[in-house]
This record gives sequence, C-alpha cells and structure tokens, in this order.
Amino acid sequence: MHDLVPFAQNVFAHHLSWVCGLLTVLGVGELMLGKKILLPPKWVLGLGIAFLFFACCQAWFDEHRNVQSLISDKAALSARVALLQAQNEFKDRPIILQIPQATSRRHTNVTPPKPATQQSNSGGINVQQSTAGKNSPIVNSPVTVNPDVNPLAPVVIYYFNGDKKVIKEGGTNVSLIPGDQQVSFNKMVELQSTHDWNELEKFCESQMQMTPEWLTPILFAGVAYANLGNKQIAIELLTKVVSRAA
Repeated sequence: MHDLVPFAQNVFAHHLSWVCGLLTVLGVGELMLGKKILLPPKWVLGLGIAFLFFACCQAWFDEHRNVQSLISDKAALSARVALLQAQNEFKDRPIILQIPQATSRRHTNVTPPKPATQQSNSGGINVQQSTAGKNSPIVNSPVTVNPDVNPLAPVVIYYFNGDKKVIKEGGTNVSLIPGDQQVSFNKMVELQSTHDWNELEKFCESQMQMTPEWLTPILFAGVAYANLGNKQIAIELLTKVVSRAA
C-alpha cells in the first residue's frame, strides 16, 4: 500500500502536466483566433483517458529508472563496504616473517674486503714532510699511506639461523661454526610469535651492532618497524636485506 502512494502521486503529477499543457494550447489558440474554442464532451473524456494512460506510462518509467539507480548505488556501496572491511582486517593483522623449515638454508652475506683500511702507524708507510718556509703550518707532519688490501683477509658468511662460516687464507682454510647465534635467533623468533614488536626492535638493534654482517636481525627489525607503523625505516632495512642477500 505504501508503495502505491508515491506511484499514484507521480501519476497525478504527470496527468496534471498533460491537462495543463492542453489548457495552455487552447488558451493560446483562443488568443490567436480571437474566438472561444469549445471541445465536445467526448473529446474531453477521450483526452482525459489518454492523458491518464500517458501519465501511468511515465510514472512506470520513472519507477524503473529509480530502481535501476538504487541497484547501481547499492552495488557500489556494497563494494565499498567490502573494500573497507578488507582493509580494516588487513590493518589489524600483524606482519609475520615466515621462518623456513630448513633453517640451515642461507641468505648469506659475504663481507667483501674493504678497498682501503685506515691505519695509523701500524703497517703503513710514514712519510715525513717539512718545509723551509717561515711560520709554515706543515712542519714534520706524518702522513699515513694505506697499504694494499690483503686478499687473504677472512671472509665471514652467515646463515639464516646464525650459523657462521669463516673462510681464511684465500679459501684454503674453511671453518663452520654451528649455532654461533642460535640463542639470538630463537629469541627473535619468540618475540615475533608473541607480537612483542617494541622488544623485538630493541633486541634486533643491539644484535645489528654486534653482528652487522648477519642479515637476519636486520630482517626481523624491518618486520618490527613495519608493525610499529614506522614504514620508512622498515623499507630501508628490508631494502638493505634484499640488496645484500645472496
């Protein structure tokens, strides 16, 4: 019943517009012709029925357009709600690093020899400089010349779980130190599983200072910063892992 009331009002509005249009045409015609125009009663009844039919058709088309518009709006709103729900669910879900089953699988980082090592009076060549000029700022000033890079310098390789391989003497001496950082690795995994992101970030920062060649603390630190909302530092750390990992 409530649905018919708006439809009937719409029919009445369209019917009234048709009747007003006809009266306007008759009025203009009388002014132009200078005489009164009278329509037979049958014509008036016929036009009234025809106007009512046209009004019903127009009202039905209006209802159809309104329904289609409501369906489109509802579909768009439902899609928006689904998107917001998905975003909210993802926001509340912590970022978890999946630990591989085979922890011996490495994401190794080979520490390359530094091209130049700063030395002071230890293995370098001291060159004495002097000048005869008066009040010269350079008087017997020692200058350290860096020696050549040692190709036999040890190379350290870390595995994901903290096992360490040390290669010495150009590869002729290789030693594996299993479980060197196993305790630290287990603690990082435990802190992540309990979602203690603040403690994980602090522990990883200290571990990064102790073992800068080991990429696992950098990776866990990136995960911790991401969950704490510090996206910039998280991106920098994770990018560093990707660029340095084998």
